[in-house]
Amino acid sequence: MAEKEANSRYQLWRSVRDFLEQSRAWTEEPILDDDGQVLLNVESVRQEVEDYAAKAYKAAKANKDDQVVARLKDVVDDFKELLPLVEELGNAALQPRHWHDIFGIIGADIPQNEDGSGGFAPFSIRQLLQYDLLEQLDKLQAVGAAATKESSLEKALAKMQADWEGAAFRVVEYKDTGTFVIGGTDEIQALLDDQIVKTQAMRASPFIKPLEAAALSWEKLLTAA
Repeated sequence: MAEKEANSRYQLWRSVRDFLEQSRAWTEEPILDDDGQVLLNVESVRQEVEDYAAKAYKAAKANKDDQVVARLKDVVDDFKELLPLVEELGNAALQPRHWHDIFGIIGADIPQNEDGSGGFAPFSIRQLLQYDLLEQLDKLQAVGAAATKESSLEKALAKMQADWEGAAFRVVEYKDTGTFVIGGTDEIQALLDDQIVKTQAMRASPFIKPLEAAALSWEKLLTAA
């Protein structure tokens, strides 16, 4: 029994250590790569936090007065207070223009790389916490929401363009005249009509500004067909 209890406590201490190491990595390692793309996997972070929280809850039910259990619960709860912020800063839709907005909101001076890569000098969530990020969370969420909407529009435009790959007109002989005409255009016409409507709706979106030129160019190409 003593060996089983000792092993159980060892596993709890190991969980505390592992979670502290993991949370340090999430908050102290650079957020972006050299090209300005988010490195943090928010879904993975969220899942690990949920797993450790469940482990702490289960351990507390078995022995709520255990100090190691209390320590595990405390470190998980402390990080959960930062989780909304981590989720916002780990939004994969954030582009350099959005980071400029974020830095402007919090008053951070993070220089952008001069090599044209779109990246910034390395910075971490821990470094940004000095700018009272949690107090600005609602504004950061607004930037993140806009970034997500813009990303969805960008993907929708790319999909419409990709839908034309492999599309071809079928040429058939007209009776026995030796003349060939285009046949079976119904599917292509339907695709064209559908994309014209979608592109016009896209251009009416309040989040289209970064893609406005590309969307307008695509609409002109479709309507000229």
